[in-house]
Formats: sequence, C-alpha cells, structure tokens
Amino acid sequence: LGARLRQNLAALDAALAALGEHAPVRRMRLEGGWYAMLEVPRTRTDEAWVLHLAEHAGAVVQPGYYFDAEPGLLVVSLLPPEEEFAPAIGRVVRRLHEG
Repeated sequence: LGARLRQNLAALDAALAALGEHAPVRRMRLEGGWYAMLEVPRTRTDEAWVLHLAEHAGAVVQPGYYFDAEPGLLVVSLLPPEEEFAPAIGRVVRRLHEG
C-alpha cells in the first residue's frame, strides 16, 4: 500500500508540475495518511468544484470541510490503483487550472 501511495503522490506532483509554477492550484504539505489536499481557485465553492470535477473530469474529490479544512481546499484520495489514478488526476488538475 505504501508504494501505491508514493506512486500516486508522484503522479499528482507531476500533473501539477506540468501546469507550471504559476498554476492556480497547488498541493498542500502532507500530514501523513492516504490523501492529499489541493488548494484551488476560489472561483467556485468547494461543492461546485466537486460537482464540476465529477461531471467534467470523471473523478470524485471531497470538499476540504469534510476534513475540517478551510474553504478553497479539496481532498484527493491516493488509494486508487495507480493505472486509474494517474490519468484521472491529470484530468482533475487540468480542469482546476482551466477554472
């Protein structure tokens, strides 16, 4: 399981890096566990981002408030199989970047 988490985290970081250093989305510092938090543009509510990503990226993320986080944070699970996670997280970060 640890290898999968590391590989999915690397896929997330690679997808974010592909957007460039001035991208409006970034990964927050990890606090351990099986998920990563993404700071996202506040152009939509967290709920609206969740729905937008489900519809347009085919991926489910959680609003940060499920984890007692402030607005503007989404939670991404690092548990899916690597072959599913990498393409999905690529779609997610591109949609977040596009707004």
